[in-house]
Amino acid sequence: MSIDAETQRRALEDGYKLLREIGSGAVSTVYEAEQLEPGTSRVRRTVALKVLRPTIAPTSSFAEPMVREARLLEELGHPNVVRMFAAVRAGDRLSLALELVSGGNLAQRMQLDARLPTPRAVGIALAVARGLSYLHGRGLVHRDVKPQNILLGSDGQVKLADLGIAELIPDSPLAKLEDASPHKSRATAARREAVSFGTPAYMAPEALLAEGVAPVDARTDLFSLGVVLYEMLSGARPFEADPSSPDTTVLAGRGRTRSRRERAEPLARRAPQTPRALERIVMRLVERRPEDRFASADEVVRALERAEHDLDRFELPLARRLSRATRAQKGALAAGLAIVLLAATFGVVRWRHRASAAGVVNAAGQIRVTAHPWAEIWIDGAKLETTPLARALPLSAGPHEVVLKNPYFADERRPVVIAAGATLPLDVVMATSLDLAAADAGAKP
Repeated sequence: MSIDAETQRRALEDGYKLLREIGSGAVSTVYEAEQLEPGTSRVRRTVALKVLRPTIAPTSSFAEPMVREARLLEELGHPNVVRMFAAVRAGDRLSLALELVSGGNLAQRMQLDARLPTPRAVGIALAVARGLSYLHGRGLVHRDVKPQNILLGSDGQVKLADLGIAELIPDSPLAKLEDASPHKSRATAARREAVSFGTPAYMAPEALLAEGVAPVDARTDLFSLGVVLYEMLSGARPFEADPSSPDTTVLAGRGRTRSRRERAEPLARRAPQTPRALERIVMRLVERRPEDRFASADEVVRALERAEHDLDRFELPLARRLSRATRAQKGALAAGLAIVLLAATFGVVRWRHRASAAGVVNAAGQIRVTAHPWAEIWIDGAKLETTPLARALPLSAGPHEVVLKNPYFADERRPVVIAAGATLPLDVVMATSLDLAAADAGAKP
């Protein structure tokens, strides 16, 4: 989408050159932009510029969440929370220069793959839990944890964004910001009104059913994190009730139904490949009663760290049923389990054959791939991983062909040579068809 001249002019007056539109909402538009050195055309950094719509005055109640977000971000700093570099408020303009996270958000990622690989899902959830632990330690409840607000960097980073409707816990370190605000009552009213614009599927029952006026605490965010993790693992949300059921309530104007009495659908039914320990974590996070969830984000971090460490262990969920089956059933299940294990062993052999063809087995070197915005990693004809990927991939020493694939971009082919004991960095910006057309035109005499 092209940027009109007036919008570009207003941004330049504030010291930013707009490059492209990233996203748009009812209150603001986010652009990828270059922050310029004051009084010059030299680029200081590339940022995500969140700009208040020109039809909304900075003094309006609609702008209050954005003003409040700026005040909060000035006080925060954590690897899993998006940073703010500057806030500009001049006349009828309001904009926030935020850290640019180049890999898009989790919602966009799950549109391409409804179910994420278990290690990747756990890694994302663990990063979010660490971010929430930091926010809760400062006395801040996010209240809007959902895939759209989880940003994924092409380098594997995960960051929480959008604190517009966050709740400050009384007597917390940041509560003084709210107490000192001349618009405290208006800010509170704006946050409660903002709940109606949220996503009910990710909201905790205590926030959803009381229409946002009930007290919330850290466990409210943990419920939302549980829904996100459940969805990453299964491709579905835990509370997708039948609209015809008498135990559901229809939320007026939201087009959603939500169970009020029943527990979440067991994750094992929708994602039977999920390890037992991880399933228990997810189901505890999405308990309807706050007191039945984890008590803190710190507890969740520790639990997910253990789950991440144990992911390499092979635990077949089918084996859980053996202890409760009859003797005859145990025999049948044991035979079935043996077949599954045999098939799994055969699958491992096939994987090793494919990995060997790609030079992975008996590796003597590594390659670290970064792709913007993201890409599948194919090495010597075998698909190995998908970025963002934090770890390096092992490869045998010698020449290889790396192909990065993204359905929205042209394939990028890179011949590489891996040296024994070395890690080769490969950082690629995927070229669009427009980029290729421009390159072809420039190459013509």
